[in-house]
Amino acid sequence: MGELRDILSSGDIDEIVLDGDKTVWHSGNFTPPPTPIDRTFDYEIVEAIDVTTTDPDWTDLITLTTPSREAGTYALSFSLQFHLNSTSQAFLYRFSLDGGATWGLDYEKEVKDRHNTEVIEVFDILELGADAVIDLRVQVTREADAACQVIKAIIACERKA
Repeated sequence: MGELRDILSSGDIDEIVLDGDKTVWHSGNFTPPPTPIDRTFDYEIVEAIDVTTTDPDWTDLITLTTPSREAGTYALSFSLQFHLNSTSQAFLYRFSLDGGATWGLDYEKEVKDRHNTEVIEVFDILELGADAVIDLRVQVTREADAACQVIKAIIACERKA
């Protein structure tokens, strides 16, 4: 208790909060916790999509376009569950954050067993300015004529901070 009296008498304390049996104090340079944010959560789900295009043509698989959002940090994720009936061909996917105006890399996944169901998961953090619109588009194709079906695709965007 003597230590608390010394701190109180120093004049550096702005506030003391008693919370149950816990005593919390802070000085003028303390940054209070941020105020709660308005969380937003947007998502889309598609199922049983046959992929009939072959490279270099692409099929639009799933899109997510949000209304204008507040500035902040957003977690963006999507997952694809697919089956490709081949052991020597590849499933390709790509995504765009601006509705397809620009594309990142083309990603490729080869299966090792024609009876396997494969899963792809992508996660990214976006720092958005005020009134930003998230316009995510995912496209898929296959390398050759092997039968391919996207069993389920999920895309989600959540404001974190």
